[in-house]
Amino acid sequence: MIILVLRLKVSPSDRQDVISVFDTVAGSTSVKPGCKMVKLESDVHDDDDLFLIEEWETMSELERYIASDEFRKIMAIMDMAFEPPEISFHSVSTTMGFELVEKIRESVNS
Repeated sequence: MIILVLRLKVSPSDRQDVISVFDTVAGSTSVKPGCKMVKLESDVHDDDDLFLIEEWETMSELERYIASDEFRKIMAIMDMAFEPPEISFHSVSTTMGFELVEKIRESVNS
């Protein structure tokens, strides 16, 4: 799994425009082959920070997406940021859930 994280700092006057474009792109992106999730989040401590978070099944599917018109729209939105945008890609080989919490809590309580 590949996780894309894009952080944009946008001014309050541009915030709604950025959110509107992300909403439009999220709909068409979420149905692309290999896309597991698309979310737009805001930092609870800093309203200027917006985060686009996407999960992709494979690198090749992510690469096709980055070459797409949807991603071109995201790149255009990056120009609205008042600080250079930050983008990162995380390759995840293992995902765990509550079983990890239970295992750790059991070992602490033993």
